[in-house]
Amino acid sequence: MIHIAGGEMVRDSDDRWEVDESVGATALGAAAVRAYESAAGSPLFVDPYAQRFLDAAAERGMTVTHGGRMPEDFSDSDPALVEFVQTMTNYAATRTKCFDDFVVNAAVAGVRQFVILAAGLDTRAWRLDALRGCSVFEIDQPEVLRFKEAALGPKVVPVAYDTSVPIDLRGDWPKALRAAGFQQSDPTAWSAEGLLPYLPPEAQGSLFDRIDGLSASGSRLIVDVYRPEFYGDAALEQAFEQLDRAARSGLEADGDDGRIYQKDLFFTGERIDVSAWLRERGWEVSVLPSVDAMAALGRPAAASVSADALSSDFVEAKRLD
Repeated sequence: MIHIAGGEMVRDSDDRWEVDESVGATALGAAAVRAYESAAGSPLFVDPYAQRFLDAAAERGMTVTHGGRMPEDFSDSDPALVEFVQTMTNYAATRTKCFDDFVVNAAVAGVRQFVILAAGLDTRAWRLDALRGCSVFEIDQPEVLRFKEAALGPKVVPVAYDTSVPIDLRGDWPKALRAAGFQQSDPTAWSAEGLLPYLPPEAQGSLFDRIDGLSASGSRLIVDVYRPEFYGDAALEQAFEQLDRAARSGLEADGDDGRIYQKDLFFTGERIDVSAWLRERGWEVSVLPSVDAMAALGRPAAASVSADALSSDFVEAKRLD
């Protein structure tokens, strides 16, 4: 769906990355989807800053293209592949819209403190007027946050009080968050978008332990959770075979070297049931299957796309105690 020329993508349990390599490059992929959606007719959202990141990447010698811009007549030669690429693009746009709505609804309900985990090139603190006057803490790798700051430049001012917290989520990020001004006694809205597959299972468990420990009554959470079948070898092989075909066809770019989304970026292994885990700790939980969200927004998944590729739920929770 997205291609980036340049950057190695080898994972280990304590790796680090720039924005043009490994997990960091997926932030550029998300920005490319937002730029593509913003330019579409009747977009689900508009991100006026997403293109800035692609332009800044180009200045660093990277080429980022989006698979939604399909070559003429390609649909006649491989319609199933086109449907796969468009479905995954629609998934990413739907997820962005659902997370936007969560943030807006939390702010309207009176939450004034927001934490964006693995923020990447997220621009909600700049583009969502509901966050005006709120405190937003963005946690991610230092190199990624530096790239973001430089790409936006000093003239692009957030509507929120935005604070970067440059630390890996596998480190002691709660300590860094408190040092940055986070108020543990205040209700917090937590956002974890497109994060969990890139964490080892034990780090995922630790992440939710920490969120739970830092959340005052009235806190809220949104996270996209992939079901166990997504992590199965068969499902991953099928999905990434499609991406390889897209790269070779020109839907991504000229060749597949440097493709953003690669199987080796994901950590497999048994993970906690996030919804059940949250309910056991006093959170009220709602679950929206991603395919239902896509259909409701007029972006349904193509019938030819494997159900396992979209076996994810958008989980929202509110702490009641």
